Amino acid sequence: VEQHFSAVPAEPPAELKATNAAANGFFPFAERLARRVDVVPVREMRRVEILYPAPPVPGWRESHVYRLFSHVLGHEGSHSLHAALRRKGWARSFSAGYALSIQDCIAFKVSAELTKEGEAHLDEVIDLMFRWVARARELDVATLGRIYEEEQTLNQMSFDWTERSAPEDVASGVANNLEYYPPDLVLLRPRVAAFFDEAGAKKIQAGLAPEHAVLVVTRKPSGAGAEDASAAAAEEEEKRRVFPLEIPLKQVISMLATVL
Repeated sequence: VEQHFSAVPAEPPAELKATNAAANGFFPFAERLARRVDVVPVREMRRVEILYPAPPVPGWRESHVYRLFSHVLGHEGSHSLHAALRRKGWARSFSAGYALSIQDCIAFKVSAELTKEGEAHLDEVIDLMFRWVARARELDVATLGRIYEEEQTLNQMSFDWTERSAPEDVASGVANNLEYYPPDLVLLRPRVAAFFDEAGAKKIQAGLAPEHAVLVVTRKPSGAGAEDASAAAAEEEEKRRVFPLEIPLKQVISMLATVL
């Protein structure tokens, strides 16, 4: 290990530090946000992902504030975007939650696995996903607090009635969680939050703005040959654009009403 990796610098390059400097709220890699990235997979795949990288909310492992927004955006209720996309036959699955967690950045992600019909309505799916996120940004503290309390009740019941697990699985989970929680809370706290973080919720809502997003579209190009793939990639490159900064809540509700 020393022979092969001793030359790797222990600190990030100065230019990367400057890019990630804690200024104006510090959004990591700000110059790479508000853009679309098109990925051509090796195997057949149809996926739309919207990532929102931002500095982590202090105490998020205790408050589970990201889990709160995972439920708000990813739940499968009859009036959810997940249900609407499934009813139209546009998506096989829909999810929301943090996809990356490092020391100075957490990337919250909203993702949909599309059907062929969904790929044919790709722009509509993307539009609905951004509008669904915009709706979450508009939720007031009272509504978020009520959702938090409901989640807490369910999580506490689930913890109280936990079924027995294999000892090796419990030991592995405890060993991992001891990095983040004290021994007396290592079983409870990963599953039941300690408090409702109003300030953290507002911070996450601010970070879910379109100008902080990276849209990733993964799908096969329409042509089978290299020339077709190249042309499709060039066409997709032309579609890269900066997203609108604000979407009014009334417009969100009106748009969702057409599919819910």
